[in-house]
Amino acid sequence: IDDRYKKLLYGDRALMHREYIARLYKIGKKHLFSSSEGTFSGKIIDVELSGLLKIKTDDGRIKTFAFKELEFS
Repeated sequence: IDDRYKKLLYGDRALMHREYIARLYKIGKKHLFSSSEGTFSGKIIDVELSGLLKIKTDDGRIKTFAFKELEFS
């Protein structure tokens, strides 16, 4: 924990982001999602530094979602 805190303090956020993305549940795997727009299929491709989840839909669009705006179907 101390090591990660030092990385955060001293600006190694890019490395921490890459490590987080590498461990993200279902990243890069096709899945069904539900949002206020309905149900759609796509892949999680990234998480923005702001925390928004980026999904690439089957039709090639990139959509972003905040916490609790999206569910696995």
